[in-house]
Amino acid sequence: MGIMDLFGKKDVSDDLTKKIPYVMRYRFNPYRLVANRNNSVRLMLTVKNATGEPLMTSVVLKVSKGLGFDESCLGQVREIRFGNVGPKEEKELDVEIFGKLQTQPGEYKVLVTAFSHYRDYAHILNSESKKIGLRVV
Repeated sequence: MGIMDLFGKKDVSDDLTKKIPYVMRYRFNPYRLVANRNNSVRLMLTVKNATGEPLMTSVVLKVSKGLGFDESCLGQVREIRFGNVGPKEEKELDVEIFGKLQTQPGEYKVLVTAFSHYRDYAHILNSESKKIGLRVV
């Protein structure tokens, strides 16, 4: 019996740091970009809290060189803060990814990382990453 058991506190730190905290699903609309044109696709991302505890959540998206989150393709990193996500709750995200005239055909990577935080967004408890391939034809 620990000292925390006397005050009714439950230690959930092992559950939050050892398990995978999120389940991520994604899709592109349209499913590919056209090379050497100013066009865009929409990344629709669903992040689900897979734990039994509420988590302060943020998502960081990084795209390869040649793509961007604005029409000039200068911004290649975007952070979205969801706030507290309840147990088994899902949050949806819709982000537009742009190509430019210099975007060549090929496979480009989009790195999606979901972070769980404690105290504030500067303190990271756990994370889950996924690399997504985006075709440019």
